[in-house]
Amino acid sequence: MQENSDTREIYLDCFLKIYPWEIKTNNVKRGTNIFVKIQLGNIILYSRKVSLAGRVKEIYKGEKFTDILLEAKEDVVPLRLWPEKQHLLDVKNIEENSFLKAFGTLREDRDGNIYVSVLALSRIPENHIESFYTSVGEDRKFFERFLKNNNTGVS
Repeated sequence: MQENSDTREIYLDCFLKIYPWEIKTNNVKRGTNIFVKIQLGNIILYSRKVSLAGRVKEIYKGEKFTDILLEAKEDVVPLRLWPEKQHLLDVKNIEENSFLKAFGTLREDRDGNIYVSVLALSRIPENHIESFYTSVGEDRKFFERFLKNNNTGVS
């Protein structure tokens, strides 16, 4: 928590629904672990685990891992599949221009680039993207109301 401030910091241990464009270098907290930062009034939420949705722009298959470039609006987020998860591409029928929802943990590569290390993913219909984004906003409103009603100092 920040000293001499009305701002409260809460670290979550759950899959926080996020907009893909929120995974930016200036919107993550680095240290031993990488956290996405979401501000709700005077509360800052931090989460390593994220859930996001978008369109598959490209798939790069390398020797050690596969990267899926997930596009949302004009932003692109790399989703990394390590060998034990690469079968998901075939099982879930993931290909370029398909739409998917992913669950994963934020990581940083040797060059300082942020990516999502995929734990699970599923192919979804295109119309599910907008409903996912709507649910992100609804979840945040609920969370803010919950914090206010439980005397956590949210204003």
